[in-house]
Amino acid sequence: MPTQCVDAVRTARTPEELESLPLSKPETATWLLELATSPDHGDSLFDPDRLIVRTTLDHLLGYSEGCIRRLMLNLSDEQRRYVAMDSAGPIFLRGSAGSGKTTVAVYRAIRLAEQGQRVLVVTRNRTLAGATQSLIKELVGPLPAEISVDTLDKWLLTFLRSRGPHIQLVDAEERIQLLHEAVRDLRRENSHFARELDVPFLSDEIERVIKGQTITTEDAYLEVRRTGRRERLGKELRQETWAVFVSFQARLAAIGKVDFMDLPALAEAELVRMRLDPPFDSVIVDEAQDLTAVQLRVTRLLTRAATEDLMTAPVFMVGDVAQSLRSRGFSWREAGFRMNRSFSLMTNVRNSREIAAAANALLAHNQTVTEDVDYIVPKQSDKRGLRPIVLRSLRRDLEDPALRETILALLEGQTFRLSDIAILCRTNEGCRFYVDLLTRTDVPARHHKDAKFELLSDEVKVLTIDSAKGLEFPVVFIPRMHDDHYPYDHRDITDLDERQMAVDRDRTSLYVGMTRACEALYLVTSPQRPSRFLVDMDGYLWFDEFTTEAKRSH
Repeated sequence: MPTQCVDAVRTARTPEELESLPLSKPETATWLLELATSPDHGDSLFDPDRLIVRTTLDHLLGYSEGCIRRLMLNLSDEQRRYVAMDSAGPIFLRGSAGSGKTTVAVYRAIRLAEQGQRVLVVTRNRTLAGATQSLIKELVGPLPAEISVDTLDKWLLTFLRSRGPHIQLVDAEERIQLLHEAVRDLRRENSHFARELDVPFLSDEIERVIKGQTITTEDAYLEVRRTGRRERLGKELRQETWAVFVSFQARLAAIGKVDFMDLPALAEAELVRMRLDPPFDSVIVDEAQDLTAVQLRVTRLLTRAATEDLMTAPVFMVGDVAQSLRSRGFSWREAGFRMNRSFSLMTNVRNSREIAAAANALLAHNQTVTEDVDYIVPKQSDKRGLRPIVLRSLRRDLEDPALRETILALLEGQTFRLSDIAILCRTNEGCRFYVDLLTRTDVPARHHKDAKFELLSDEVKVLTIDSAKGLEFPVVFIPRMHDDHYPYDHRDITDLDERQMAVDRDRTSLYVGMTRACEALYLVTSPQRPSRFLVDMDGYLWFDEFTTEAKRSH
């Protein structure tokens, strides 16, 4: 809002007073009246502590630094408790989306380093590792020598290469190709082989269960519990899955490469065999819900407790099963932890109540998550805002122009800045498409997919949803809200339980994307097969029709 109107808004007591203000942008008046007249909002608009004040572009740098600190680097009394908690044994801090888990992890790493401890902070993806480094630097300047931040895969690969012959990893595309070849050749021998199993399922099963739990024999796989992955995978299907696994491993050996999920088991064996002096005093694991049993198990061997009782290793884990894009498939004891200290951060301090309510309505339909023993029901904050906006075009081919024009409108009206906006896609291919879409219109945009991620960079950030986990942005756009994307088309999965699991994973992916948005969320669609997930959120969304005549009117 215009700076000269701030005091008037703070002192206004009726909607009529708001309407009389000289607001230059129509969307500002619309949002203020929405806040003021909704029965759910109460007096939140007139509480100065809850009033969002946006200043001019001249103050961009100062605002951005303050915004990042406010959104991600402020601690509540509840969060301070876990930062200061002693390290005698493993700790699992469960937290709903937006509860500040990553913030706690960052402050805890700094505190332990200040005590002279060597600390390893591990994440699952490179983007979050880069963002974590940025947050630490925001607080203390250059990264302290006592703190290392990395993805677990990269750290393990570096360690293994330091211990022996060069290890060559198979890339993602080649990995899927080898799995396709294994299935194809086995089906040549038996035309009925694995009819009910597709390559994505087999890939996930090999990663999360067989390699994730370091299963080495078919008999052990036939008996293993698949916690959180449903139970309907009978003996015959497990035998067929094991045959694919054996063929896949043989193909890897033939080309002299290893799978990234072979790294934890190789590192675990090396650490046990060499009985090395543990390189760290403490390990902090962010987004722990996405790691496998063997990945979590190997973190214990990186601490001093590895020479004592592994079950009491000082590993501090933060996570949220509601944001798990992969089925866990194991219990804490199977991961080698005696989990006597488990705590919960329940209050969502990131999202507005309206965004959180829509996301929670979506998640309520996900039985895989809500039935998990580690699931906690999020507690909404008192931060008020607009409902998520469904940006609906007349036709599917107008969706991308609608997204672009809406971003331009936000920028031209100085409602938001480049650095405020993120577009979250399901694939890297989608990310590249939207970067090209924006840059062709002279809107700076960048595909953030590595450890060089900068929270304060003055450009539209384009990421996959998986890469965005642990991060947050004032404005989020989620494109392609259709039934071939949210969820994907899973008709080729004949087992109904497994198909439902696949749909639940897609629903979780959307939930993760939605809960990255702090102030404004746009879901882009059209009447051609709109996502069924929008129905799950019926009553929590605000529909905004986009036509070519209505360009830049938002």
